[in-house]
Amino acid sequence: MTLGGLTLSLLRFPDRLLRVPRQLVEVIAQSHLDEQAHTRLVYERFLIAGDRAAAYLLADENAARRADALTRHIAAVHLLSPASTSGSDTGA
Repeated sequence: MTLGGLTLSLLRFPDRLLRVPRQLVEVIAQSHLDEQAHTRLVYERFLIAGDRAAAYLLADENAARRADALTRHIAAVHLLSPASTSGSDTGA
């Protein structure tokens, strides 16, 4: 392992520790909030931003995968939401 690799590994540890309470809140939000609830979507976007930052700054592939998976989930929820299927076209 190179010095740079060791440094990144040491820097990833606090990020993973901080991820535990965020993930706990995410699990609670999933069980109590509707998938289309604004609060839940905002929190999921917050998690995506944190994971993308960790992926970029710490070269953390797991964080990149989590961000991509959550982004796909939000996109699927958005596509299936009644607001996105009703459309705003007035037919004029």
